[in-house]
Amino acid sequence: TTSSFEQRFINTPDSLALTTIIIPGLTLITDNYEKEKDYAFEILQLKHKFPLAMQTKSKALFEEIFAEDFVFRADHEFFNREDYINDRINGTWQIDTVKYQNLALQIFGDKAVLTYKNMLDGTDDYGKPNIEYYSWADIYVRENGDWKILSCFNIDSRMEYK
Repeated sequence: TTSSFEQRFINTPDSLALTTIIIPGLTLITDNYEKEKDYAFEILQLKHKFPLAMQTKSKALFEEIFAEDFVFRADHEFFNREDYINDRINGTWQIDTVKYQNLALQIFGDKAVLTYKNMLDGTDDYGKPNIEYYSWADIYVRENGDWKILSCFNIDSRMEYK
């Protein structure tokens, strides 16, 4: 059989176009664009809320966007939902600007995989200005009718001081 998958770039809606969080859009890999495009917009909105939660250190916003079984994994780090939220709301670092690139999304029924890179401009735990570069793979799940972030896997990262 032949695959009928296609890739379509979806622009970020103007309502999400803030200067401190830059998401140019994403590539949706799909065999049913009409069915999945609305899901893609919902996931884009969640992706936008994540750095807002990081910037504001809002426990309520983290709880809104994370699935009940959320996990985070990076080199030498593993957090469940509660531990991750506590770590982030108590952090002494600051995120000023987040810029996303190379977002690719594929939806599998009530689950979805999003891969991307991002750059964070801010300060470290000691107030020193830096830029951090990351590559990610996130898993999303439909929970009670809404898309939630189930897991975030940091693939690669590096930091440069200004």
